[in-house]
Amino acid sequence: MKTLKGIPVSPGIAIGEATIKQKKKVRIERKHIDTIDKDSEIEKFHLAVTSEIKDLDTFIENYTKTKEDRDLLHTYKSILLDPLLSERIIAMIEKDVYSAENALYNFFLELSTIFGKMSNDYLSERIIDYEDVIFKLINRLTDEKDTLFEEDYFKNENNSLILVMDNISPSDVTKSYHSNVKGICLQKGSKTSHSAIIARALALPVVVGIPKLFQSIADKTSLIVDGTKGLVIVNPDEQILNDYQLLLEAEKEVKRHLEDIVNLPCRTLDGKDISLLANIELEQELEAVLENNSDGVGLFRTEFLFVNKESQPSEDEQYQIYRLMAEKLGDRQLIIRTFDLGGDKISNLINTPQETNPYLGCRGIRLSLQYPEMFKRQVKAILRSGLYGNVSMMFPMISSVSDLQKALDVVNQCKQELQENKVPYKEEIRIGVMIEVPAAALCAEELAKQSDFFSIGTNDLVQYTLAADRNSETVTEYYDPYHPAIFKLIAMTVQTAHRFGKPVSVCGELASDPDFVCLLI
Repeated sequence: MKTLKGIPVSPGIAIGEATIKQKKKVRIERKHIDTIDKDSEIEKFHLAVTSEIKDLDTFIENYTKTKEDRDLLHTYKSILLDPLLSERIIAMIEKDVYSAENALYNFFLELSTIFGKMSNDYLSERIIDYEDVIFKLINRLTDEKDTLFEEDYFKNENNSLILVMDNISPSDVTKSYHSNVKGICLQKGSKTSHSAIIARALALPVVVGIPKLFQSIADKTSLIVDGTKGLVIVNPDEQILNDYQLLLEAEKEVKRHLEDIVNLPCRTLDGKDISLLANIELEQELEAVLENNSDGVGLFRTEFLFVNKESQPSEDEQYQIYRLMAEKLGDRQLIIRTFDLGGDKISNLINTPQETNPYLGCRGIRLSLQYPEMFKRQVKAILRSGLYGNVSMMFPMISSVSDLQKALDVVNQCKQELQENKVPYKEEIRIGVMIEVPAAALCAEELAKQSDFFSIGTNDLVQYTLAADRNSETVTEYYDPYHPAIFKLIAMTVQTAHRFGKPVSVCGELASDPDFVCLLI
């Protein structure tokens, strides 16, 4: 038995047999054509594009299950219809007398060079979308068939396969879902890739970023994919297998039960209403928030918008995203946390000095205050979006009243500037504080006087209180959410909030632990 550690990108458990698949290498037999054949070659290219769009429309109509799935596959149509594609291919056919398939292949190499130079992971990974589209066109032109997901290609007695690949395209994630694939593990990939978004929408467990994956797994190997913890267990022993089978059955039972009660009010037996909100990282996750009848978004992690850009996001870019989300949620809450960059979320767009211990360095509100123009762009965007829904603003990593006051001063400056420029905004927007540093819990009374609500970030609160890095395997035993000190800090925060009539919520992982939820209530 061997346990591989990767990045969890789509939660859930999958148990099955490994099927290792590699994309077939493209062979271009025809490099050049005769000059007299240029027009017919261009016509072949146009016909291939038209046929691919037709097949894509059929696939979207018959096989896509979620809005995310459909939207991302419509992106493929946009690539096929992009004038840049046709203009470049036609130019290579006419000028270099390339065959259509050779022109497409060289165009892909050009794009790979451009995308490869991008320092932003999210943008550099967009080459996967182009690769999928371009190589489908090449296969069509060369009469080659992509056998990766042929009908009846995935077959085994247990009807449960774990797909093992270097990387995977969004369309192949959808195809695998409609095959016998129960889970996916990849050597490459990231949480923000289009493939990861589709996998989460389809509830297909996926772990990515597993080093030396193919050296550890052979075809038909017994595997467990834990998409929640980011683990792939190779050749699990009988005890581990039984444990995970019980977890899988429990997961299925919980899902069945939740589907039955999803529309019931969130209320205790003695009539106390409890707000149940969602933490999200990407705007595409709003569909799941609405489908699961959540009271709204208790934490929108905006730093993921930031790191997914080639340049810092403008005020208008952010405003459009926040406004769209607010409109979709209607009367439901949308709590937007200002950038929590730093620590484990370093962006190459901010030139910050290297720190020995970034978790104890310039992160969260500290970093925002050091970059006031970046901070003001975000604050203005949130204030403007407040006119379109139940929007609130929340500051991360507040450790003193001074921090809060400085942040509130920036908000007031932004309001004044918007007013001077006659830009509409929400004047009385609610502003909250994250309680994730022991100092914030100890100063809860002073913070409550200047804020509208608290949100307890238990992940960092445990980490900072117990001096135990939550990502370190060597101190796992010390990272104990049930430590008495954690209970005391939570109780102190809640009692203070109640005394001042301020709402308090929990946005850390403990809020997803059914046992701990009972204690919180």
